[in-house]
Amino acid sequence: MHKVRELREGRNGDPFAILSAIWILASNDENPEMSYVGLHNRLCLDGGVDEARRLVAEHRELFRLTVPDDRLAELKDNYLSGRSLPSWLREAPEGIRRNEVIARLTSDDFFRSQFRAERNAPRSPIEILNWGLQHIDRLRQSALEARDAPMRRWSSLWIPLLSTIIALIAIMSTMYVQRQASVDQRALKEYEVGFRPKIEGYTRFLQSVSTSFERAMNDRPHLRDALNELDLAAIQLEPFLVSDTRDRLKKSMQGFIDFCLQAKTTASPVGASDAAIDQFLRYRTEFRTTLYAALFK
Repeated sequence: MHKVRELREGRNGDPFAILSAIWILASNDENPEMSYVGLHNRLCLDGGVDEARRLVAEHRELFRLTVPDDRLAELKDNYLSGRSLPSWLREAPEGIRRNEVIARLTSDDFFRSQFRAERNAPRSPIEILNWGLQHIDRLRQSALEARDAPMRRWSSLWIPLLSTIIALIAIMSTMYVQRQASVDQRALKEYEVGFRPKIEGYTRFLQSVSTSFERAMNDRPHLRDALNELDLAAIQLEPFLVSDTRDRLKKSMQGFIDFCLQAKTTASPVGASDAAIDQFLRYRTEFRTTLYAALFK
């Protein structure tokens, strides 16, 4: 009777809880014939009599609709005489109005438990009562599963798909990072095998040009060493130069070497003349212009 009490107090709007309460009343009430008006009155159903009719009609495995005409006539006689009067009829005013309500009753206003079909059937045993409640619980579980089926289908489809998308994003991100690392490593390697030797050879060559002129003016015994260093610097650059540039560089170098050797013999003890310095600067500018265009443009 706990389910019935919950319904009366308005705490349970679950249709399967209402169905359980109807089953308990139909199985345990002293009268096997149950009226829909009586259900509405005892359970305080929000949906009224129609809700009780619908629930009973949807579960004929538990209930029998209507009562035989002879049973209906017997019920009316009892009601008119005041015997076995249900509470909902007791609330109606005595006299003509109550008699009119009783007269309008039809067999469709009553139902019975499938297990209390006979006249004056006793209350159902506890085994039958429990079987019905378990059956209603199975119906409730099936309804819950049907309600949750779209969500489960969504979960079974979209969650794996979302996981796959996340995994693909992670893989693509990893590939991007690896690609960027590869590009950086390639740029570093190109610098090490390409640009770095060029800049080192370019710097070494121009430094040798300046050293050669300086020694031609002031440190004549070591001029040959400076010219040898100049030659080695030119050899270091040759792999990066086209043939025309190499030929032009060799020709300019030969002219510079002759200039240094001549400056060595004619240098004044007080330092290089303005004409010698101008000539040196012209050679140095020519070397810079030629090599820079060939190596870095």
